[in-house]
Amino acid sequence: MEELIPVNSEKELEELFKQNYFEVDEDFYFGVKNLEINFPLTLPINEERIIPESASEKWEARYSPNNSKQHFSFSNCQFKYLLELVESESNLQFNSCKFNFVDAENNYLNGKIRFRECYFYDNVNFRNTTFYDLADFWRSVFYQPTIFFKTEFLGTTVFSATAFKENVLFTYSLIDKLILFRGTKIEKGFDLSTAIRSGEMGIFDFHVKDYKCLNKNLSEETYERAISETAEIPIKNKRETFRILKQEHISQNNVVQSIEYKKLEKETLRNELRIKLVEENKSHVLKKAKYLEVKLDQFNLWLNKCSNNHGSSYGRAFAFIVLVGWPFFFGSVMATSKYDFYPNFSLAAFLDGLKYFIQFLLPTHKFDYLGDGVEYGTCFYVFDFIGRLLVGYGIYQFIQAFRKFR
Repeated sequence: MEELIPVNSEKELEELFKQNYFEVDEDFYFGVKNLEINFPLTLPINEERIIPESASEKWEARYSPNNSKQHFSFSNCQFKYLLELVESESNLQFNSCKFNFVDAENNYLNGKIRFRECYFYDNVNFRNTTFYDLADFWRSVFYQPTIFFKTEFLGTTVFSATAFKENVLFTYSLIDKLILFRGTKIEKGFDLSTAIRSGEMGIFDFHVKDYKCLNKNLSEETYERAISETAEIPIKNKRETFRILKQEHISQNNVVQSIEYKKLEKETLRNELRIKLVEENKSHVLKKAKYLEVKLDQFNLWLNKCSNNHGSSYGRAFAFIVLVGWPFFFGSVMATSKYDFYPNFSLAAFLDGLKYFIQFLLPTHKFDYLGDGVEYGTCFYVFDFIGRLLVGYGIYQFIQAFRKFR
């Protein structure tokens, strides 16, 4: 890595720009590299201060005051203090740069903004920022919690191969055209639930794992503070984000990947219902009918997880059929005159019972499948009926899991 040249004032930087410019297609481009910028910098810089005298007449001939655009490029630079981006038509490109503070709050950036392989070590503020054109954060790394609060992405937005070390939230952000998350690495939380998505999403090779969130009911004020100031993600936002990602994969015919988010969505809902019961029971606001409804929803989700892991595991479904079917089969045959319980194991009796167990696993089996001359107690019909229901449910879950790649 080349040694960085310290630059301690804006005037020094302007002189470097004067020495490093070129023309392409009648445009002026300014580029610097290998600098350590030791002062707060506001971009863009007024072109009148950086155009060399030899080129000033050419510049004035090509650009009117209402139609001037600058092109700035920084390569392998370190910004020790604040970098402020203000309203402009300029194209800005940062390659392999390091930042401590970046601020573009309440500004309209009409040019192409590129941060390529950059490192954001501290606060990044894009609150109410409007990117009219390309916003490119390719292979960059964000080390602190990041909130794109009411940020408007009106052009193509690229987060491909970007890494977020902490929570990232797109709170009330507008995605108007296209946002790319190909290969984006989310190491903590991800919240897309409140974003306004009129454009498309590219989420190939994009994975969000389960993460910690605010597992409690929040007041409206606390909720807004969490998603707009403290970068905490409420559990309902987490579930909605997983649902969005699931639907996006389905809409792109990527059913395989959608299963991952279907499981996460269902598990988050289970936790959400548990929290609802605990907290609302404390305040005694949950009516008995509603309590029963929530408990049944919890049981349904738990059973779905146990039987086929929310439609993803036919192996678990097969095990569910056998493990649930066997005790009910055993209980039913013990309520007949055909078998008696003995503590000693008998292989012959086991093999004889196995053939009946296989018949029992067929939900449409007859009540007299054990043969003629067998006396049936009342418990036989109870165990047999419940066993039919659970085995039938398991078979349905087994088929559903096999259809996960439909």
